Amino acid sequence: MSGNRAVWVLLSVGLLVGFVGLGRASDVPPTTLVFPTFLHSWGMHKATTRHLFLFVGLKTKFDDPQGLAAVRLRAWDDPSTESDDDELTVYGVNSGSHNIIYNTSMFSLGVCGEEGEGEGQFRDPRGIAADQDGNVYVADTGNHRVVQLFNTGHELIWVGTVGSAGDAPGHFKSPFGVALDSQGRFYITDTANHRIQIFDNQGQFLRQISGDLSDPKGIAVIDSAERWSYYGQTYLCVVDSGGRRLQKFSAQGVLLQRTSCYQTGMPEAQFGYVAIDYYGNVWVTDERNHCLHKFDRQLNFVVSFGRKGKDDREFISPRGLAIWRRFGQVFVAEEAGAQYYWVGVDLLCPQIRSVEERGGLTISFVLTERAYLTVEIRDDHGDLVKALIVNKQEPIGSCEYRWDGRGVGGEVVPPGQYRVRIVAEPTYSSYHYFRKIIEERVKL
Repeated sequence: MSGNRAVWVLLSVGLLVGFVGLGRASDVPPTTLVFPTFLHSWGMHKATTRHLFLFVGLKTKFDDPQGLAAVRLRAWDDPSTESDDDELTVYGVNSGSHNIIYNTSMFSLGVCGEEGEGEGQFRDPRGIAADQDGNVYVADTGNHRVVQLFNTGHELIWVGTVGSAGDAPGHFKSPFGVALDSQGRFYITDTANHRIQIFDNQGQFLRQISGDLSDPKGIAVIDSAERWSYYGQTYLCVVDSGGRRLQKFSAQGVLLQRTSCYQTGMPEAQFGYVAIDYYGNVWVTDERNHCLHKFDRQLNFVVSFGRKGKDDREFISPRGLAIWRRFGQVFVAEEAGAQYYWVGVDLLCPQIRSVEERGGLTISFVLTERAYLTVEIRDDHGDLVKALIVNKQEPIGSCEYRWDGRGVGGEVVPPGQYRVRIVAEPTYSSYHYFRKIIEERVKL
């Protein structure tokens, strides 16, 4: 991959090119998300107030960052090569300053908007969504409308607005979240009206989803025509009930699944913004617990990532969230900046049990991401005894393998010390750049 070198949310310290995470499960850092390689981002993955000042001077400052959107603009694309396909435009809502921060090239930033209710103005905006053709939609929350902008490839220009204050179809009360599907339809959480409104790409009202919705906010959608969708399913996910609940609906508004903050093991969790990745997994930010939560496409809880702090793998009040599905690039807005990651993979709850009556071992663990998996038995010198699985793609969730105590030739191995070695490589852009390796010693 070439370098995505100057988006709003790149920036701080990269990990190494090559593998990371060799050791016992308890000895290595969490790797559900990993840092981009040095060559990709020049060793930077965190944007701070200082970084922003270097790009825009006194034009603006981080002031209550909210929604994020990330997209590869067609206007930037060189169709003769794929080397530039990871160079994204990232839009960030800077709510407290009533503007949008975005990169105008890979080396420069632009600022769009000011406080007000007229053309080129916002009041406490929240969610944002964008497509590859340059269309950008912003939930102009304080003005009870949706603003449409257009990116020419160099700057954001004003197109118009959709809606005004009210509760009739096409009107809003404090709209919050915005999502776009592959057909250009946009979905708005009409928070104070307790519904989701859906519009076509001309801004014409199509339908609404209401019923069991309470103060809906963060929203994400994926559809069957989406190019970067592994399962090709259509659904939308929305956070409601004051951030206590996450629900999944069909495009027609049929409830498919739901889960609550209690499933994370953090009863005080407060879900915020939501994003869906290439495999349909659902990610939400948790401003209260300073972390992200990951669910699979059936909304089964998988793992939480991050904690409060300013160091690596730590956040201060994360809120806006965007995932570029093609390569698994993840952008997170926080209280005074933003962070940039790649989707990685972690190995949770590894257990190795002896099978007394038959000999051998049972090896189990949980994958936090679909991965290419290798499970080997080696002797205490590190030489291969038996490969149970080699570079096989396995889905997210629980895995279990059994070793019968025999070597590659079918011989029963003698008693002694052995090593169980598990290697997982994610299938996204971090493939071949990152491997999670766990080794555990066992005695037969």
